[in-house]
Amino acid sequence: MPTPDILTVFIAIFATYRVAQFITYDNAPFNLMDKLRCYLGIKAAEAKKHGVWWSLAELVNCPFCNGLWISLLFTLILFGVQPVSILIWLAIAGGQAWLESQVQDR
Repeated sequence: MPTPDILTVFIAIFATYRVAQFITYDNAPFNLMDKLRCYLGIKAAEAKKHGVWWSLAELVNCPFCNGLWISLLFTLILFGVQPVSILIWLAIAGGQAWLESQVQDR
């Protein structure tokens, strides 16, 4: 397993930020992401109670939420499972959340 280095962690932070922005805000080609967000929102509204559809709709509309899970994916891909992985995961998620908060304040 590769050892964590600061450059890889910073690249993962920026990659997580960009993927979270893509899922939450971008339309993608042919408005695919917008259609996905609308579909999940409609399914969540039709549901009788909070469940899977509601959770997915919340997830794709929250850059902080999907950033947490994207950072977990990047951590596992880049560093695998090792004793320090949870710290790296939270560092990447925290960096992405900080970037998102800086952009949202404008």
